[in-house]
Amino acid sequence: KAKLKGVESYGMLLAAEHDGKLTVVEASKSSPGDAVNVDGMENRKARISFEEFLKVKLEIKDKKLLANGKQLKTDKEILDLDVPNSSVR
Repeated sequence: KAKLKGVESYGMLLAAEHDGKLTVVEASKSSPGDAVNVDGMENRKARISFEEFLKVKLEIKDKKLLANGKQLKTDKEILDLDVPNSSVR
């Protein structure tokens, strides 16, 4: 967590890197605060540590945003990115 302008924040941005350029992952049909889920897994409400988060392999494969090989999505949309296969930071 961090404090931004005095307000506690638990948010994050994901960006894919390709050829030294970063592209931010957008969820245009979703609202700020909407949960991002892993396809086929129930969203647990418990927070994970940053160290646990770093163990998750995030990548773009065939324009799909994957976490440990499974599609990421919100209740409103599947998350994808129009970039070549790449890592996500």
